[in-house]
Amino acid sequence: GPPPVRDRTHMLGLPDVPNAHRRELRRANEITRRLCVLLLAAHRAGVDFVIENPADRGDPSDQLLFQFAEHGPIWLDPNMIELREACGLETSTFAQCMLGGATQKYTTLAYTAGLSPHFRPLRQLLCSHTPGTHGSIAGGVQRGDQSWNSADSAAYPPDFNLLVATAFTCLISGEVPKAHHEDLGVPAQQLSEPAVAAAEPQAPAAPAAPAEPAAPLAPAATDDAATAPAPSEPSGGADAPAPPKRRRRSHIPAEERFHRGLGAIQTRRHGTARLAKSSDGDPSNHGEAMRDDAELWGASERGEIDNHEGKASWSYVERRTLPAGRRIVKLTWVYKTKRDGRKKSRLCVQGCTQVAGVDYDQTFCAAMRSGSLRLLCSIAARFGLRMYRWDFVAAYLQGSLLDGEVVYCSPAPGYGTALIDGSIKMVPKEQSDGVDRLCRVEKPVYGMAQAGRRWQRTIFPWLLAWNEGVADAPQLQQSSLDTCVFWCRHTMNTPSGPREEQLYIGCYVDDLFILASHTDEHSLYALFTRDLAARWDVEDEGEVADLLSVEISQEDEHVVLRQVNYIKKMMRTYAPEGVPVSSFGEGAPLKSQPSGRVPADSELPKMVLAAVEQNAADIDPHLLRDYQSLCGALLYCAVNTRPDVAFAVGMLCRAMGKPTPILYHQALRVLYYLHHHQEAGLRYGASEYEMSGMSDSDW
Repeated sequence: GPPPVRDRTHMLGLPDVPNAHRRELRRANEITRRLCVLLLAAHRAGVDFVIENPADRGDPSDQLLFQFAEHGPIWLDPNMIELREACGLETSTFAQCMLGGATQKYTTLAYTAGLSPHFRPLRQLLCSHTPGTHGSIAGGVQRGDQSWNSADSAAYPPDFNLLVATAFTCLISGEVPKAHHEDLGVPAQQLSEPAVAAAEPQAPAAPAAPAEPAAPLAPAATDDAATAPAPSEPSGGADAPAPPKRRRRSHIPAEERFHRGLGAIQTRRHGTARLAKSSDGDPSNHGEAMRDDAELWGASERGEIDNHEGKASWSYVERRTLPAGRRIVKLTWVYKTKRDGRKKSRLCVQGCTQVAGVDYDQTFCAAMRSGSLRLLCSIAARFGLRMYRWDFVAAYLQGSLLDGEVVYCSPAPGYGTALIDGSIKMVPKEQSDGVDRLCRVEKPVYGMAQAGRRWQRTIFPWLLAWNEGVADAPQLQQSSLDTCVFWCRHTMNTPSGPREEQLYIGCYVDDLFILASHTDEHSLYALFTRDLAARWDVEDEGEVADLLSVEISQEDEHVVLRQVNYIKKMMRTYAPEGVPVSSFGEGAPLKSQPSGRVPADSELPKMVLAAVEQNAADIDPHLLRDYQSLCGALLYCAVNTRPDVAFAVGMLCRAMGKPTPILYHQALRVLYYLHHHQEAGLRYGASEYEMSGMSDSDW
């Protein structure tokens, strides 16, 4: 291209910039500076934004993008670095050819947290086309009229325009992009073809000259470099063939091409692995909820808002009073149809848009370990304890934030505010009085980065202080191995005389898993639950049926743990067509997969070894994502209730960073095994034998 005016070590300008380009350099630097100042001010007022510019091609550590060690991208400009740090911007680099562009052209986006759900998936769109199959290169070629070809690729591909338009439309409306949740079902073979059709044959420039084959369209390694040398003039001078025309775009609707870019990958002979979507059909945003059932979902939303206002979760302030340096965080709706058919709407803070060090400090919150759940079930079987589940209603709202730890949020999607009978209320947007108000959130609301920690720092002290200072009263002790487990053994005085009782409590976020030896009105369990209900807003859900996606049942004198529903959900997600009737692996028939078939192939260790020795650059990013997702789901079964698949899943996880299609098939084999044996699980029973064990002398 034209002479460079900056490089990697002189981002604001080379010391020997030609006089003809100095004004251009000063103007470009000033534009960048003003842009960063304006965006920083906008960010502090709660604005979301995205910046686009060519990717950094001068980083030697990035072998995919590296081309020229002195390349100075805008991302290294001091003003841009300061903006990215101040606003906590995320970045995504992708190839425009994967969104229908005629050139490869790797592009980087820097965006605020509110746009992350829309632009983060672009990181998966790395060029998978055969070198030389793009229509042209993005720059570095000078035409006969002394102009450069950079302008030809300056316009964004239509699919990228659609993505940006969708992102900001969803940001304003509070909706989630449809492509992230719907079943796309596009085979990966379509992803592996260039987004434009093959080049048309060209006639020679001079009619009298014989036709010659066209020169290659792009360099073999990459075709995006602005620093690539201009192709030398072919022999033949004026009689040489003219540069090929831009190739025609395939006649595929823009939305379908966009879906194809983020869509499915062919992973087995029948069917495709697809982007995640809600398996229960619940709405994903306010608009969908109103279209689905405006009466029921509307009443559910109203109840949630009334609950927040009744518990003083927030106060209302005018936007103009927003303190300097604070940003506005959005509220969002989450919908769920409960097991009894009730519609549940949860109003959450978009915690991903909070600013660390400003909106919150620490976020760690312990959760009861799956091993503790199994241990408690074993204790219940050993001593014949009854198991119950108690749920805290809107648990986080019953917690407390630290002094000054508040968040400023815009009203819920679909709602505004109005002054009614002397007090400000959140009302449907059409009933708003037009005053621009914010919610000053003063209690832990679901979605806040620190909400879980603040709730836990409220409930745990109460559990430990229960009956503290009361003589001869039972008190809970906290386990030193799992801080979410509490227990108590106490002699209770009953009408029939003293009675030794046991009480165990497992705390999982807003659920209590309670084990009790006695449950009558004089029992330790009754005393604790009365005090619990007197202090907190709780619901007695009766005998436990499930916890942590594990079904728990008491059968005779045994406690049985299964994950039937979880396995069914995995089948709906990863094998929606069921077990395929086709060949599998090295010719082993799947068909109905008989129950005697083990979950792991005898050659699995060799397959894993071959996979981990492959070149990381050859890994299909779509296969990597799907493989990691499936193995993670299988791992949750293996470590909770299904040790029979632990070996197979453990071997598969060794290739988590370098999967192959064969290993993906092996992961599906484990899933099919679980499908056919989904009723299997762990069974705990009482035994008269004392526990004993042995080990090597040097262990």
